[in-house]
Amino acid sequence: MLYIAEKMLRKHHLAEEAVLESLEVLAKNLNLIDEVKSYRTINLIMIITKHFSRNIREKERVSGNNDEYDDIEPEYKLNLDYKQIEDEEVSKLVKTISELPVIYCEVLALNIGYGLKPKDIERILSINNRVIKKRIQKGKKILYEALRGDGK
Repeated sequence: MLYIAEKMLRKHHLAEEAVLESLEVLAKNLNLIDEVKSYRTINLIMIITKHFSRNIREKERVSGNNDEYDDIEPEYKLNLDYKQIEDEEVSKLVKTISELPVIYCEVLALNIGYGLKPKDIERILSINNRVIKKRIQKGKKILYEALRGDGK
């Protein structure tokens, strides 16, 4: 977790902040973790850690403390681990979700992949419920178009 946050933030104290926020959310949502070493758990941890790292990075940018971030390529893709999924159709779906813009990828991964409702996603990502519903709706539309385009 710290490695991911440091790679995105380049400041240890900010990375620690992102990890602490992530751990707090994970502790409140332990029911989402089925197997400790499963790809689902690792992806959930990545989604949450990258989300809070992006939030901190954006706060730094808005406050004008972003000079060191100019040369860093932001790691916005979630890179969901679709290679470990044996079902070809499910693997294709997860791969397509992981290629969506991150604001849709996050909520769709949690909604579809973990079966979470918008109110649960709101609790995890600290994003307004209406915004989450819109992102799910638009993300599903983009996902449908992407999958439909692959089938042509």
